[in-house]
Amino acid sequence: MPGVMAGNLTVLAGTGIDSLLAQVARVEAGTATGRVIIKNVGDLIVGGVDANFGGIGIDSGAGKVQLVSTGSLALEEGVTTAGGTAVIPDSCH
Repeated sequence: MPGVMAGNLTVLAGTGIDSLLAQVARVEAGTATGRVIIKNVGDLIVGGVDANFGGIGIDSGAGKVQLVSTGSLALEEGVTTAGGTAVIPDSCH
């Protein structure tokens, strides 16, 4: 069962977002250091949640970004990482 169930989700962390299991329609996330790993149940759109993110949907300060969805996964805004890798299903490219 997902730990977070919502229409839209914005997550900010100082040291990483690790294996967040969610059931949301849209997500934006950012961390100063560490990785961002989000696993979603259902369709997921990255971006379009919070104008304060400045057009970035997922921002990992220095770690890996991994997005997994049991449904479709769409990128409306960018995914950035400084020093890590971004693992995003081919269907989103």
